[in-house]
Amino acid sequence: MPIDPRLVGFWNHVSVTDGTSFEITPAGKYFVHDNPFPYEISRDGTKLIMHTSGENVVYKRTGDPATSLTGAWSHAYAEYGETETFIFNEDGSYVNSWDDTDYSIGFFIDHNEKLQIIEYRGTVSTDGTRYRHEAAPNDIYEYRFEFVEENSFNLHDIDTGQLESVYHKKST
Repeated sequence: MPIDPRLVGFWNHVSVTDGTSFEITPAGKYFVHDNPFPYEISRDGTKLIMHTSGENVVYKRTGDPATSLTGAWSHAYAEYGETETFIFNEDGSYVNSWDDTDYSIGFFIDHNEKLQIIEYRGTVSTDGTRYRHEAAPNDIYEYRFEFVEENSFNLHDIDTGQLESVYHKKST
């Protein structure tokens, strides 16, 4: 299915109030743009501290120490019994995994001591009034969608018609 060209662009979701935005590309790729958050690398290059959501998470470098963000970083969560790993590549892409199972992929931007994650969340396609989101890895969500006005659209449950989501075009 193609994509309704009116969906292309950056959107705010009414239930997300932290400034996170959502992007739909002309090819129908769906990305979540998180806000930049502070980070720091220890002087010896062995620790990455991410200051997110009111908590500080310390990741340990996997491999040789370095002073750049590029490379692999892991954190063991005792409460979950799992290890999270980020691999930041030189080309600006990243892979995030939990216990060696890919969780998310996307891009990152290093804003000099602030890190922004842009997560790939699958593809969107439309067919008249049907909105289909094929999320990674194999989840498919379908909605009835409608444009309320040029810069706003709603997603409704296909069976019940209940309003599920409201998006507004992000102002620049």
